[in-house]
Amino acid sequence: MKQLELLIPPPVIVLLSGLLMWLLAQLFPVLNGSWPANILISSLFVVIGLAIALNGIMTFKRGKTTVNPKRPIGTARLINTGIYRYSRNPMYLGMLFLLMAWAVQLGNIISIVGIVFYIAYMTRFQIVPEERALQAKFSDDFFEYKKQVRRWL
Repeated sequence: MKQLELLIPPPVIVLLSGLLMWLLAQLFPVLNGSWPANILISSLFVVIGLAIALNGIMTFKRGKTTVNPKRPIGTARLINTGIYRYSRNPMYLGMLFLLMAWAVQLGNIISIVGIVFYIAYMTRFQIVPEERALQAKFSDDFFEYKKQVRRWL
């Protein structure tokens, strides 16, 4: 399974997860439900998700380091300021909020399977390899950062 590490770009995983969510909602319409204020709730999740992800991207840009998730070894410096004081992976967390918005919009409880897939895949095949590379490059500084800041939230 190591060949899957850092292979598929995270936005593609979001799209695949969203497609899985939609397919499951179509296959199990009996689990559809109408939530009061689902448009408001899903819109709120979209705004939160975009704000978190864009904040992560801008913090990387200001720190003059790469946002390329396929080459974590190319990271110029360890970023531990701004939103990175609260989450080691705000860009992925922002994408998670977008999937949560989609789940609310679909209104089908089984669509949560797509969210679970996203978290599991991203953790195993994206985040863990990134952390391995950052640990090798930044050693004790990254170890201390990991002790202080959670992976997701």
